[in-house]
Amino acid sequence: FTLFSLEYSSDESIAFELPFFLSIFVIALVTLIIRKGKKFSQYS
Repeated sequence: FTLFSLEYSSDESIAFELPFFLSIFVIALVTLIIRKGKKFSQYS
């Protein structure tokens, strides 16, 4: 029973952490694209 509850809680934490890391990755990606866009606009 303890093992089952441990697995359940670990799965729950993963399900909670995944969207968190995904949002950080998306924000970083958008910042990178904006920076690249600014560089391109400077050269043009």
